[in-house]
Amino acid sequence: VTAAQVLRGRRDLGSGMLAARPGPANGSPRLSDAIALSLRLHTPMLLTWTIAVAVLGIVLGSIAPNIGDLLDSPSAREIIERVGGVGALEDTMIAAELSIAAVIITCFAIAVVGHGSTDEHDGRTEQVLATATSRSRSFAATLIVALLGTTWLLVLTGLAVAIGFGSAG
Repeated sequence: VTAAQVLRGRRDLGSGMLAARPGPANGSPRLSDAIALSLRLHTPMLLTWTIAVAVLGIVLGSIAPNIGDLLDSPSAREIIERVGGVGALEDTMIAAELSIAAVIITCFAIAVVGHGSTDEHDGRTEQVLATATSRSRSFAATLIVALLGTTWLLVLTGLAVAIGFGSAG
């Protein structure tokens, strides 16, 4: 009780037990503009998505070369030959897989724009808008990160599917 009374007497109510340390005098160059800030905010999510789509692409790519083996009956083989052979079936399978992956990757862009909207609604964007950054520039930075991130994920998915297809074939 005595220790609590001593601490209470020394404590500034409304702040922590330890005094706040001042930050650096100058900000990081990685936060020099709205695009850099948006990229820094979304980098952890982009890294997670990068790993996920790389694994997804390798798995989906490794399935396609074996699609012809799944249809062992003579009637199924005859149908495959009528539609263009196993190669056409593999191409169709890869096109379907990439279409599904593209829809999934669209969720990344939606999440980035949604995060920007949440920041705006919760008042965190006000700190950026207190500088010389306009609201439209802040929104454009979010869109640029969403578009570049989505493009990166689509390219990576295509490469991962090619690697998976090549390793399984």
